[in-house]
Amino acid sequence: MLRNLTVQELINKTKAREANPGGGSIVTLTGILGINLVLMLGELSKLDDVAKERSKKLNDISIKLEKVMEDDVYAFDSVLKALKLPKGDERKEKIQLGYKEATKPPLDTINYLLEALDLCDEILKQGTKNAISDGKIGNDLIYNAIILSFNNVEINAKYIKDFDVDLDEIRKKAEDLYKRNKNIFV
Repeated sequence: MLRNLTVQELINKTKAREANPGGGSIVTLTGILGINLVLMLGELSKLDDVAKERSKKLNDISIKLEKVMEDDVYAFDSVLKALKLPKGDERKEKIQLGYKEATKPPLDTINYLLEALDLCDEILKQGTKNAISDGKIGNDLIYNAIILSFNNVEINAKYIKDFDVDLDEIRKKAEDLYKRNKNIFV
């Protein structure tokens, strides 16, 4: 759905009354664009075999994130359906399942983007100086998409009784990888 929209259609849908695409899909798209800027830097640069292999892996992640972006559009639907059920145990159970389902795309976004952030360093180190700003922007977009994805996870997680993901540990890892990459430009 989102992949087939023109940029103008996406802009218009984002400001429309419907809830889709929402913040989760837009944040995932931001992460994809960040990865693709780093990939562009790699395409414009002379990379060694290690960096070329990392570029291939980054491209794979970018493609996987396109599916996550699409999944996010519909992830909250099960919560909305469950809220319409009559009060009772079945409703409570369906709401729990719905919030778990709604939390999956932003967690997937975080995990894929963490992997991407980890893969960027060699490309950033070897990037041509003529396009290094694209690599810097890509690194920033990937990191910020991770941080912004926490919003949806945290909002949904407070409704999940058995949520056991250590968000602080993930946040720390993202920060460390981002700083490592950022120091390449110093």
